[in-house]
Amino acid sequence: MSTNAADLTQGSLQLVADNLRVDEHLISGMPSDIAKQLRKFNPEGNTRIELAYNTSNEAAEYELTAHLLDVSVQLSTFPYPLSHGQGVVKIRHDSVEVNRFRAKSHGRTFTVNANVKHPILKPTGWVELSSDGPIPIDAQLLNALGSKTREFVSKLQPNGMLQLQSARYEYHGSAQDLKRFIALELQQGSILYKKFPYPLHRVHGKVICEDHVWTLRDMTGYNGRAFIQCN
Repeated sequence: MSTNAADLTQGSLQLVADNLRVDEHLISGMPSDIAKQLRKFNPEGNTRIELAYNTSNEAAEYELTAHLLDVSVQLSTFPYPLSHGQGVVKIRHDSVEVNRFRAKSHGRTFTVNANVKHPILKPTGWVELSSDGPIPIDAQLLNALGSKTREFVSKLQPNGMLQLQSARYEYHGSAQDLKRFIALELQQGSILYKKFPYPLHRVHGKVICEDHVWTLRDMTGYNGRAFIQCN
């Protein structure tokens, strides 16, 4: 039997594979619509794959269930490298669903859930991320932020630890029609805001993004012995 997906001109295929290593080489050999969805996660590692693929109808229909056993990923929405990931990803011809995917970075656990319909042409649905504790603010973290988020955070010139308390991305019919809510918490940090060059140390507080509006909440810190509070 050919392993070339292009040979599946009409009919159906069911496949189960245990302890299968998923990487770009394997993904590149999959049908293009499945490969496109998997590349949103860039998975690499051990999985159990269950695939049902049907080309009997005019448009191909498929359902791929990936039980991620020990996988590293970089999400397209948050391309921060995560390792030792476990969870379930279901990719259908018209939807992507992620159930309680958990992965590690700097000893912290990140959790991802998602449910997006028609993800390629007219995405509707949501993606949620959170972490159970802070991670170091470094170039790797800043580069994982969206360009506008990165631009704002960089203006603060932060150092210290940052926790992703929650992030939610909502799609309403197109990739451009995206609503987002991001809640970050700065812990034992320092900032030097470019528009207000007054260095603050031992900073603690929240940085909130609602769509494209950023606010600082319950921000406290010290300049020398002076106590500073910003809301």
